[in-house]
Amino acid sequence: MSKMTSEKAQRHIKSLYEKKKLLDIRIETSYAERVKDEEIQELKHQKVRLNDDIVKYTRVLNTTQEQENG
Repeated sequence: MSKMTSEKAQRHIKSLYEKKKLLDIRIETSYAERVKDEEIQELKHQKVRLNDDIVKYTRVLNTTQEQENG
């Protein structure tokens, strides 16, 4: 991963949370529309990957902030 500023990391985390929120809506809609379970499971896997990325970039943010603060 390239060097990331804390501001850039914060924007990226915010973007990931927004994607997660949209994915939650898609999952709820898929249940309501009785979409195939396999498709819903794929959406859930995408959500897990987003959660993993959120954790990863939150750690990057914390590390970056520690380095910036000395």
